[in-house]
Amino acid sequence: MFAIGVFRNCLLENRRVEKEAVAVVPDRWDALTVVNVLMTEGDQPPRDWDLVTTDSLPLSNGHHIWLGSNVEQIDAGEPEPAPDGNIIQIRDPDDHDVACPGFLLRPINIG
Repeated sequence: MFAIGVFRNCLLENRRVEKEAVAVVPDRWDALTVVNVLMTEGDQPPRDWDLVTTDSLPLSNGHHIWLGSNVEQIDAGEPEPAPDGNIIQIRDPDDHDVACPGFLLRPINIG
């Protein structure tokens, strides 16, 4: 499994492309939305997962990639303006207190 965490203040207004799978991100400053990427050996979805879409990405070797999402409670931060950009912060279980490898999408404001 691989996890992608997105903080509220990273979000920018954008139009949705119809073929995109979209994870719902609550408009809250005390929540971290996490999208989990999981590969299975067959076409059965993982159990006990809140799937972003019921479709999987089939691979040529017969494996399937699934997207799930969940929301983790965090300490509430102060509302911030929309970011000038975003930066990716790699998280690894060997170096950080996380259950699986992944990254956090963090906001960056210049000036």
